[in-house]
Amino acid sequence: MPAYDRYTGDVDETLALAVSGTLDLTGGTATVQIKKPDGVLLSKAAVLDAAARTVSYVWIAGDLDQGGRWRAWGKVTIGALVAHADPVDVLVGWVR
Repeated sequence: MPAYDRYTGDVDETLALAVSGTLDLTGGTATVQIKKPDGVLLSKAAVLDAAARTVSYVWIAGDLDQGGRWRAWGKVTIGALVAHADPVDVLVGWVR
């Protein structure tokens, strides 16, 4: 049995993504791009901590509706510049 990161229906748990590079993120806006196991791509507003270089998203009801391997990455926009948070895989189990 694999070790799951989350389970379907989980809420109020934070997905934190690290932003690589040296671009000053101050004043940027963040989104998290999430690819579900069925291939559907979601874009969610996220919280940017420029000093810690992280993009965070808190799962809400209805987000984790499928078991399987999810892929998530962050996007920070500062004017015309874009920085990307490192992608992560999230393994979601069907039941807890």
